[in-house]
Amino acid sequence: HLEGDSDGDGIPDYKEDADRDGIPDYLDDDDDGDGIPDHLEGDSDGDGIPDYKEDADGDDYLDDDDDGDGIPDHLEGDSDGDGIPDYKEDADGDGIPDHLDNDDDGDGIPDHLEGDSDGDGIPDYKEDADGDGIPDYLDDDDDGDGIPDHLEGDSDGDGIPDYKEDADGDGIPDHLDDDDDGDGIPDHLVLDSDGDGIPDYLKDTDGDGIPDYIDEDDDNDGIPDTLDDDKDGDGIIDFADPDSDGDGFPDAQEIDNVDVNLDTDGDGIPDYLDDDDDGDGIPDADEESDGDGDGIPDYLDADSDGDGIPDNLEGDSDGDGIPDYKEDADGDGVPDYLDDDDDGDGIPDSEEEADTCEGDTCEDKTDAEPGLISQLMSVVEELKAKMPPLIVLEEDDTKAKEADIFADVKEIEQQDHEQKIDLLTVLEQASTHTYKQFMDYFTTSDEKDR
Repeated sequence: HLEGDSDGDGIPDYKEDADRDGIPDYLDDDDDGDGIPDHLEGDSDGDGIPDYKEDADGDDYLDDDDDGDGIPDHLEGDSDGDGIPDYKEDADGDGIPDHLDNDDDGDGIPDHLEGDSDGDGIPDYKEDADGDGIPDYLDDDDDGDGIPDHLEGDSDGDGIPDYKEDADGDGIPDHLDDDDDGDGIPDHLVLDSDGDGIPDYLKDTDGDGIPDYIDEDDDNDGIPDTLDDDKDGDGIIDFADPDSDGDGFPDAQEIDNVDVNLDTDGDGIPDYLDDDDDGDGIPDADEESDGDGDGIPDYLDADSDGDGIPDNLEGDSDGDGIPDYKEDADGDGVPDYLDDDDDGDGIPDSEEEADTCEGDTCEDKTDAEPGLISQLMSVVEELKAKMPPLIVLEEDDTKAKEADIFADVKEIEQQDHEQKIDLLTVLEQASTHTYKQFMDYFTTSDEKDR
């Protein structure tokens, strides 16, 4: 239908170009080049007012809110016919309407990544071109060639890839050069970001003679600029704004204000919702807590508050009202945890503590609850044994006597060297009695019946 000449001007319709902009009219949205799209130049309702002049609230035919009710026109309908206007739809019930919510279904995956744009059967959020374990949407080098993705194109079409561009020929690629043109002024200051005709590097908001880019308080209000910013323009200063970039994600859930939904341990729970991001069984709160700021997480730090007292001594394990780190059994002024001989009996604790007893750890022969000697001895078989004469005190502390004791006991098998012991347990046929010994001596196992 374009090969004819509908207006009989001798120019085939497919070549007609009313505004001579090089775009044939049949491909041109504004044939006459008057700035008004062709589809608006008619009068669709036949009221004598061209469509481009129709405007319910009288402000602009390009207005996306014709009736001025604050709701964009394209959201005032009910596209799915469920009785809920599109602007009120809230699929995940989080209180954020879907048209403002970056994650409509609340599954932790941004909506724009849930599709499969290349139709390969792999959702966009799982695409990983170089197989490095980092999804492409989080990977700044999708193909793993060492060149950041944003530099692999040729934005100016000059045949030189962006990562090789070097405007001043100083050997430093522009993307690494803070002064591309070599004029001595950092690139980020050459721009006129607010379009007021004054280059950013000459800006001096408070007129104090210090350019804003090196002035720590541009407006001289007494609040450092680092605390005075309002990136999302919501009227709330960033340091007091729970969502400083206005993207719908609380800053506490973002990393450097970049929208990411990492799942480090792959358990299906995004890190910002996961109490144990790396799945090692240690809560993140414990791993990140460092009370004394020494770089060692509290759960690994023997002295988490940095007060010089080991954490395991800051309690009161025996409930006597004296903190463990202040306990001083022999009253010599040296706390037990620093004293090599807690009870001052002349026997180093290292020797006394060798008698590790079943049920409790006997520190010395004054232990109020003696138990079985177990560290160096083991029971192997029945035999008849005569114990050496002892001065013993029975469990009820009522009688003391010197006695030869014969009893059916288990053989005591001991290592070859002599071992000082502080407790003795005699097992009689009918019952078991535990004795406290009042004298130090050495015992050696010389005979065994096999």
